[in-house]
Amino acid sequence: YLDPWAAGENRDFNEINITVSNYVFQILEIDIANHSFRNSAYSQGTLSKPKNGELIDSWYKKIKQDAPKTPSVENVSANGNFVQISTSQFSGADSIMTVQIQITASKQNAEIIIDTLIQRVNIYGVDNLSNPVDLNKDINISQINFPTENLPKNSFYVRTRYRDYNLKWSNWSDYRLYTTTGLAKISGIENNNLLFRNFPNPFKNNTTFEYEVLELSEVTFRFYDVNNKIIFEKKEGLKPKGIYSFVFSNEKMKNGTYFCEMISGNHKITKTIIKLE
Repeated sequence: YLDPWAAGENRDFNEINITVSNYVFQILEIDIANHSFRNSAYSQGTLSKPKNGELIDSWYKKIKQDAPKTPSVENVSANGNFVQISTSQFSGADSIMTVQIQITASKQNAEIIIDTLIQRVNIYGVDNLSNPVDLNKDINISQINFPTENLPKNSFYVRTRYRDYNLKWSNWSDYRLYTTTGLAKISGIENNNLLFRNFPNPFKNNTTFEYEVLELSEVTFRFYDVNNKIIFEKKEGLKPKGIYSFVFSNEKMKNGTYFCEMISGNHKITKTIIKLE
């Protein structure tokens, strides 16, 4: 119902997730003195439901506008099988679009355990009557839960930063130390640096693994769910000694915790990954 045009009159683009078929016009306003612009899109509706130039989206760039204020990690607390991280209220000339959270084993940032982006969606959907639906209404991007099984057993450090709709990042916050007790350790996982931490993690659509091969050998990746069932296998083939990368994408996976196993010669290494929308 979002795509009423006749066959052959439109093209599909894989990178576009939501389409709304309307007659539209745009107004581009350029402010040369302040090195900025704003582009606004207005809808005239459809033949069956006309509109009188309603604003449906706008985007802009303001070179001279200040970046957001530096945020802070307000609270890190255990919440059942999860650790809940809450960040401070946004402060800045614009409004918040993205929260980035990093969890590391030390302040030196030597090993990033989790690096994730939580986004507000700068788009409105529509219902079957073409009425707008705010996709951000129930999203709280300043609070996120991480499964405890994916975090260090004793302690870890958390930091955050914000990005506004002008696409400017704040500075990183100070690290906040969190000490855990009694977190279950996943058994059967070899702690080996041959398989590096994937980025991003948690991930939405795809994530990248870097791995090292010590000698000429066949490399295979296997992905398991929490019930130890194989859900995906990828053979990388015969690899000489060196460092490589592998992009994993599986949009059919449900949200949750999974395990990535890399088999290379006599080495078998497993890492925990998290799928989140």
